[in-house]
Amino acid sequence: MKKQEILSEYYKQLKIENYSEQTVKSYYCTLKLFLDWIAKSRLDKINDIAIKDYLYYCKIVRKYSYSSM
Repeated sequence: MKKQEILSEYYKQLKIENYSEQTVKSYYCTLKLFLDWIAKSRLDKINDIAIKDYLYYCKIVRKYSYSSM
């Protein structure tokens, strides 16, 4: 599945689940950042290690708070 297809399906699912517009926007942007990171990292598959690396990136490089992560 291509990035735009994933984002589109995710958006639809969030709307079906009746999330607020602000929550939809926040979750959508968060997924987009994750997909961008995957593309930059040139990963062929996502596993526990990749997710841990992404969370580390968010904490150290992006300086996200624990609650944001």
